[in-house]
Amino acid sequence: MAKIGRALDERSYQLRQREREQRALEAVAAEINTTSMNATEMALQILSKTAHLGMSASIDLVAKRTGETVIADGEATGCTDRANAFMAIAGRVNLKATYVQTVAQDSMENPSGKLLSHALARIQTGQGDILADPTTGWIERDGVWTDEQGRTHGEVYDEHGRINKPRQNGVYKFHVICEGRNSRDVGFGRNPDESMREWTARIRLRAGEYWGQNRERFV
Repeated sequence: MAKIGRALDERSYQLRQREREQRALEAVAAEINTTSMNATEMALQILSKTAHLGMSASIDLVAKRTGETVIADGEATGCTDRANAFMAIAGRVNLKATYVQTVAQDSMENPSGKLLSHALARIQTGQGDILADPTTGWIERDGVWTDEQGRTHGEVYDEHGRINKPRQNGVYKFHVICEGRNSRDVGFGRNPDESMREWTARIRLRAGEYWGQNRERFV
């Protein structure tokens, strides 16, 4: 009987959590103006939500939550959370988008160094696809990263098709490893019982497989 009671309590808790997440998602989606808006303008509105989420320092939450959970919590641990949140909102307002997982070439050339990965979103527009960065709030306009104030931050792609991400002393070159509905769909989400070390090792392995197949194109 005790086990049944605990199972029922857990089921009730999960239902309450799901309801909380759906209410939060619906509230955010209701703030997106979908009338007479093109895909780029809708994406900009969603970016204003994801880029301004609070920052959580909890290592235990990194890459573990769904976009709906991140929105309900109001905090993100990093780019994976923000990209998942973007995809959740986009799905609710019928904006056609894809989760994009990238890894920096520096990390693939030096697998023992720091792992640098970044999650983005690809938006389908009537004039072709564009990239959006749910962390910075930047969007691709005429091939250039543009922030919400209209300031530009360099070209999105280099001559080899790598994604440019400006840094203090130069530019990181990111490669698209995979695309899908969210981080879990593409295999970059962190499992509930997976440590940061285990998750990082798994991502390194995935990136290494990509680099082994594509290295000659970029060196």
